[in-house]
This record gives sequence, C-alpha cells and structure tokens, in this order.
Amino acid sequence: MSCADEDAFSDPSADVLVWSSDGVAFKLHRVILSLASNYFKDLFDPCRKSLPTNAITRLRMDSSTSKVTLGGHPEYHLEESGEVLDALFRLCYPVDDPSLESLQEVRSTLEVAKKYQMREALKITKRRLLAFAATEPTRVYAIAYQLGLEDIAQEAAKETLKQQAQYTYVEELEAVPASAYQRLLTFCNNSGDPSSLPIIHRGPLPASPTPHTVSKARSQGVSSSLMRTRPLSTLSPSWLKRSSFTPKIAPYPFNVRDAEIVLSSSDSMEFRVYKTIIDLASPVLASRLAGIPMAPAERRFSMPAPVRRLSLPECSQVITILLKICYPGHESLPSDVHILHLALLAAKEYQMQKAVRVLQETLTARKVDTTVAPELLYAIACRCELPELAAAAAKRTLRAPYTDSTFATFDKYALSAACVQRLLAYQRRCRDAARHVVGRGWRTQLESSCRLGKWASSDGQTPCWYERYMSAIAEDPWPTAATATNPELVRSAVTACRESRADGKGKGKGCRYCTDRAHLLVYYDFTRYVAETIEALENKVVLEWPNKAAQ
Repeated sequence: MSCADEDAFSDPSADVLVWSSDGVAFKLHRVILSLASNYFKDLFDPCRKSLPTNAITRLRMDSSTSKVTLGGHPEYHLEESGEVLDALFRLCYPVDDPSLESLQEVRSTLEVAKKYQMREALKITKRRLLAFAATEPTRVYAIAYQLGLEDIAQEAAKETLKQQAQYTYVEELEAVPASAYQRLLTFCNNSGDPSSLPIIHRGPLPASPTPHTVSKARSQGVSSSLMRTRPLSTLSPSWLKRSSFTPKIAPYPFNVRDAEIVLSSSDSMEFRVYKTIIDLASPVLASRLAGIPMAPAERRFSMPAPVRRLSLPECSQVITILLKICYPGHESLPSDVHILHLALLAAKEYQMQKAVRVLQETLTARKVDTTVAPELLYAIACRCELPELAAAAAKRTLRAPYTDSTFATFDKYALSAACVQRLLAYQRRCRDAARHVVGRGWRTQLESSCRLGKWASSDGQTPCWYERYMSAIAEDPWPTAATATNPELVRSAVTACRESRADGKGKGKGCRYCTDRAHLLVYYDFTRYVAETIEALENKVVLEWPNKAAQ
C-alpha cells in the first residue's frame, strides 16, 4: 500500500482516509468532499439511515493492517484505481487539474465523477470528452451513449457525419447495443436531419459477452455493471416461461423411477436423470449438485424421491435438447434455430462438450437454409461465436435493405454495435469489389492486354460494344453477375451500333462486331467473363471476425 501525492493528498488536517482498489491512500477533507459531491455528503451525514453500497466496500479499516493511518478518523475503500481517484480528487481540490490527455483517461474520470455525483468534475470531464469528438467522433458517441450523455452523443453524431466515420470500427462499439448504432446510421443517412438526431433510450447492453468482448471492455475501463449478462431464460419463448407451480414430469427417458437426480425447468417440468450421466456430461452441473443435500426417502409405493434436486433457468425444450444429446442414441434435434441457439448457450455455460460440438455443427449446417432469414442467422452466429455460419449469413444479406425489422432482430439477440459494424463493413467491401470491374484500374489492365486480348480482333481494334456495355454496367451502384448478363443490357450495346450506322431510311447494317455471328459469340463470352469476375471478386471479401488470439 502507498500514499497518494505528498503535496495534494497528505495534508495533516485531513479527517478522512480513502483507499483505492490497488492500495493507494488519499488523506482528504470531509468538507471538501461534501461540497463537491452529494454522494459523499450523504455518506458523511451522521443522520443517514443507510449507507450507499454500490461503491463503498468497507467502512472502517483496522490501522494495524495498514502502513498509512489516520488515527481516530473513518477510512473508506473504493473500487476504483488510484490513478482514476487521483484525477477525480484533483478536480475537486484547489490544485492543478489533471492533464487527462487520452480519451480513455477522460472516460474513466467522467464515469467515476458521474457515479459519485461530483458536479464540477462532471462538467469539466464532459467538456474534455466533447473536445475529442473532433478527432475520434465515433468513440465519443459510443462513450456518451453508454454514460447517458445525450447532448454529447448528438454533437459527436454531427462530427461523425462530417467526417463520414459512421462505418469505422472502434472498440467502444463492442459494449454498445445495435439500436444505438442504428440511430447514428439513420442520422448520417438522412444527411444530418435534426429530426433524426440520436435520442438515448437506455436499454439492456449486449448480453453474454465473450471473453474477447469482456477483455476489450475492461481495457477501456467499462464498469462491470455495464457488462452484466442476461439470464438465458429471458430469451425463451413467452409461452415456455413458468406459468404454473404444479410440476410436470418429462416424457421417457426422463421419467424413470430409479433416477437419482431431478432437474426442474423454468416452465415447471421435472426431468429425472441419472447422476452418472450428469457427472460425465457437465462438470458444472455435477459441482452444483454436489453441494445440494440428499432428499429424504418416500413411501414404498410412491415415486421414489431423487437423491438431489436442481432448478435451472432454461425452459424445458432447451433442457430436453441437452439431455437427449447426453443420453445414448439421442433423437434428431428440432429445427427451430432460436431454441437450438439457446441450447448451445446453455451447453457452453454448463461446459457440456459433446452438446456444444453437436449443436455447433447443427447450427452451422443451417447456413444453406434459405427458409431462415439471413439477419437471424447472423445474429445467432454472432451470439454463439460461429464464424462459418456468420460468413454465410452475411453473404446472403448482400444487397438486402436494412429495415427497422432487421435491427429489431439484432436487438432481440442483444447484438453489439460492433457486430453490426462488421456486417456493414463487409457489405461495403463487397460492393467496392463488384464496382472494381467498372473502375478504371481493372479496365486499364484489361485493355492493356492486347487491346482486350482474345475479345478483340487480330488488328487490335476495340469492339463497338465495349464502351457501351461497360458504361451500362457502371450505372448499377452495385453490379451483380445478373447485371453483367442481363439480356436487355447485352442486346442494347450491339443495337446501338446498328442504329448509329442507320441510313436515311432507318436501316443500319452495323459493324462486323455486332453483325458477324462469330464476333457476337465472343461478345457473349465476354459478358460471362465479367459476371464471373464480379462473383470472384466478391467471394474474395472476408467477413471480419474478432481475433481469437486476443481472447
């Protein structure tokens, strides 16, 4: 343990000792803290009925356990680091303000100033945060959204539009819901229409964060309360949730009389299962069951009482899937991808390795299922960390419009803004790849190869249809293989030549490239080549996925 700056926070007149989470002691004055913070004013009030519990972990500390003491005065432990508290207290004391040179430092200090209701510190840090909008607008927008600072979020949105930075990835998007990102995109797509300025509606943040998301968020100083996960049962269908206190017995083979374990679902169904199978299938459930006392024996002719009972937050359909996979010769799984994804999340939570593998394979196999909406598959793939399924679903979303329904799906599955940004960035790269065919670079390369190579004549003359055909494709903002082989477009490129050569009677013979059958076959071959090139260029684009090594 150490003491904070000798000049700033070691005055002998101090009457309260505050400890940081990493053991730094701050000798402070109650009167200054009370004037600066309603939180500390209430904390020091001798008439208070109860103490705040969200930040203070310990009221008094035995002086014999510390090298830094303040005899006779109260001591408090806060959950923030010494570096963050030093910056915070400097904004309250009549000393030089902290430099706060990085956005991360501003964010950490602002968050704790808001938490402890320090009015002046909050004003200063909000101004510092807004100043960063000129250089890092998307980061500032995400931070402001998380902290509920609507005015700063709106100013950052305006700067994001100005810099066209709405599609740029920043780590803070990992902890922001998709709906917040939708508001930013809507504002930018409406060219800054004031009526579409982002309004903060604080809903649940992304649930069940991956280790990658948690580590990134922690590195940014995101409070642990912002990373709280949602129970899996909250995503169960409403009709599956507990509606009766009368337990129902699951069908065979989960109703056998000699089973030692009963697992109760959230919708009041009881599964009688063998302890040996649970022990082998899930170390997590085995550990939980080990701490549950044995049930007393029942009468001889009644259903025998199991050794142990355990209530689970999952619905009966999810538990049925998990147990069927664990039992020998399990039947086919249901086709509902929503239930399958809930089962996979539960299998991961309970460390059921076989169930995880089977469910991952089952969901990934649905990548070719055109009956399931691609945005739904993408949301499930992101939530369950299935990159192959996510890539296939992302490809199916190409050229599909984004609607409120799309973002409603993303929000239902608690996708982060970063997941949506990765999808949009993938689509934009695919569009740019397709347009590369009509760009000057690709055409220059093609034309420099023997003047269109095999598609030109032996004398190197450019065919009459070339410019008209390529210009027609370029009119499509996002050309496809179907665009390149569109019969009307292909036909118009050669008929235009004939019309340009028409005589006074409206008859035109055209040139050899649009009249000779052999040359026309070469032309049609060229249209197929362009179509194949567009598909090949799009197929080379890869959906970005969080680096597993970083997890």
